[in-house]
Amino acid sequence: KKRIQAKKIIEIIKKYPFFRVFETPKIIKHVYYIIPIVYDYKKTRVSREKLLLALEKEGLEDRLLNGYSNLHLLPIFRNKIAFGKKGIPWTLKESRKNIFYKNGSCEIAEEYHSKSFIGFLNCAVDATNKDLENIKKIFEKVCSQIEKLRLLK
Repeated sequence: KKRIQAKKIIEIIKKYPFFRVFETPKIIKHVYYIIPIVYDYKKTRVSREKLLLALEKEGLEDRLLNGYSNLHLLPIFRNKIAFGKKGIPWTLKESRKNIFYKNGSCEIAEEYHSKSFIGFLNCAVDATNKDLENIKKIFEKVCSQIEKLRLLK
């Protein structure tokens, strides 16, 4: 049911040239807990935050994620906190000692987190056909007013 729902939501989102949803290879069965969307803010010149606020005000509150956690910036990696008393994995001979996790070390992931990634919480929606139609109308309304959003402060 969630896969069918996700495919319908993806079809809605894919209509807009500033959104990209990755195709799932046919051999994989995606559970679509979250539908990952890449937003190209350069095509609209509207910040992701402004776009998400508009979508939320139209009724998609609690269904959208603004970024995600960059794992390489979590304390366990930044501070090389080990598991147990032996310092694993940092003490393993196979471990690369010259890797340091800091801002700027994973530029693409950081760009997604700060500007491009939107997560649609498919897990939070048990959508009827009426709900899906409403989601479609919300995207149509907000995305058709990109020019107006750009002018808002």
